[in-house]
Formats: sequence, C-alpha cells, structure tokens
Amino acid sequence: MSLSSADAAAALQEAAGMEQRSSRLRGYQSASPHAIIWGVVWAIGYMGNYLAPAWSNAIWIGLVVLGTVGSIVAGVADGRHAVRAEGMIELYIIYAVFVGGTLAVMAPHDVRQVAAFFPLVTAAAYGVIGAFGARRMLVIAGAIAALTLGGFFTIGDLYLPWMAVVGGGGLVLGGLWLRLV
Repeated sequence: MSLSSADAAAALQEAAGMEQRSSRLRGYQSASPHAIIWGVVWAIGYMGNYLAPAWSNAIWIGLVVLGTVGSIVAGVADGRHAVRAEGMIELYIIYAVFVGGTLAVMAPHDVRQVAAFFPLVTAAAYGVIGAFGARRMLVIAGAIAALTLGGFFTIGDLYLPWMAVVGGGGLVLGGLWLRLV
C-alpha cells in the first residue's frame, strides 16, 4: 500500500500540530510552579500589607526575595530553563527598570494604586505570552486584570484583602490549571 503525497502532507501537518500542542503543554507545566509561588507571595503580601501597613515594605522585600529564590529553584528543578537562562538576568533588569521608572514617574498617591499596578503588569505579561498561542495564559491575564480593576473601582478600603484573595488565589488557581494536561 503506497502513501499519496496528499496523505503524507496531511500526516506531516498532523505531526507538526501535535508537536506544537505538546510544546505548549510543556510550557504550561513549566509556568505552573512559578504562578503558584507568586500567588502565595501575593496572598501573604497583600494580607500582610492590610494587617500590618507599617511593616509593608519589609514584608514585601522578604516575600519578593523568597519568591525569586523559589522561582529560581523551580526553574532549575524543571531543567528546561537551562537553555534560556542567558536572557533571564536581562529580563529581570528590564522589568525592574520598567516598574521602578513607572512608579517614579507616575508617583502613586495611595497604596491601592501600587497594589493594582503589579497585577496589571503581570496580567499584561501573561497576555503577551497568551497572544502567541498560550491561550490559558491569556485567560489568566484577563481574569487577573478584570478582578484587579473591578476591585480597585468598587471595593474601597478592603482592596488589599481583595487582592490577597483574587490576585494571589487567582495565580494559585491559574498555576494549578496550567498543570492540567
């Protein structure tokens, strides 16, 4: 039995599609622990900021250090990031300059503005990833952005606990969803 050129082309196209789907699912698996780690960081940070505002800088600095170490450990354990590690330092520098520069230029007047800024930047980053085929990331980005903005304009003084639950919890749930194949 011989294979026609149309059948061969269809088989190759199907194989390429399966390879692309497999790669996307592997990417979700790699992103999952990072979303969970940072979801826990956000939940503790926002609630700590609400309960002990005088300690908010110390709380966030400690949590960001722990989250960064956790992400590095998760990336090393994953093994997939070894190839792309050369750009990570530059990516962190770009992120730090963007965030620091934007906060310096925009000079937020209250804690809620800063509390909304980071999830919106994160949602934008997830959205960019999602725009290139990782549709689950796009869904997570949309949910984080909508809940962040919805709470900002409606919740008032309970915004920080809101962000602990929907921002932190949303990232944890999103990370668990990314694990599902």
